[in-house]
Amino acid sequence: MENRSNPGWLKLVIGVMAILLIIWLAMKVVTGLYNLLWYIGPILLIATLFMDRQVVIGYGQWILKQFKSNPAVGIGAGILSFFGFPFVSAFLFGKAMLKKKLNIGGEGPEKKKEDYTEFEEIESETLEEFDLKDLEKDIEELDAEDYENFFEEK
Repeated sequence: MENRSNPGWLKLVIGVMAILLIIWLAMKVVTGLYNLLWYIGPILLIATLFMDRQVVIGYGQWILKQFKSNPAVGIGAGILSFFGFPFVSAFLFGKAMLKKKLNIGGEGPEKKKEDYTEFEEIESETLEEFDLKDLEKDIEELDAEDYENFFEEK
């Protein structure tokens, strides 16, 4: 009787271990990012307030509106905002930066006084005035030598 080893269970174990390793690495990245943003979050929030305080006020008003319209969603958004403060502050900072960069909803830079460029209008021939039949006659009159000599420098 032959003893065959079934490699199917080995592939399954390796696959499960690979998935667990990927999940563990993803959790390490997220917790590392959370810890980093935990220290930078207050600075980002203050910078956001200086850049565009309407972003922070708008976020607060959105949470209050959620409390009024659907209390469960409002409470959930408030709790997630509290525990996810580092990510919320980074999001608000990014939103303020984007608004500043794209100049959305702000007063924006003052428009410069428009200076008009002086120009002179030149009258030109239109296609209607240009007679193609005359051009065809001129081309037929040219022979090969005249064509070659036409491009030579004199």
